[in-house]
Amino acid sequence: MATSKKATKKKAPATATKATKATKSPKSSQPANEAATPAPPKAAPATNGEAVVEPVDYLHEIGSTAGEVWYILDGDGPMTLATLVRKSAASRDTVMQALGWLAREDKIVFDNSRTRKVSLR
Repeated sequence: MATSKKATKKKAPATATKATKATKSPKSSQPANEAATPAPPKAAPATNGEAVVEPVDYLHEIGSTAGEVWYILDGDGPMTLATLVRKSAASRDTVMQALGWLAREDKIVFDNSRTRKVSLR
């Protein structure tokens, strides 16, 4: 007697493929419950001898300017905002952001006079 062997293929249950399709967003291959992470910025290649502009670390720039402003105020005492900007090596906007940094840390005081002076606490 010859026994016949039937080759049987196992199929994945139909519910598994439907569940996979249900968790994906229609426009993306990522699951809907995971947040899409943006791609990192690409570095621009230098062409024809042009300079490549590196991204500026603004927080580092503002933090170092805050230290510079603190040392200026520590050495020279209270002064107007215009004088402080003149004495600093940074731009006016960066000095103002540095003052905001120091104010947030409660390191400086603004007087409410007409001249609007700033000083250390």
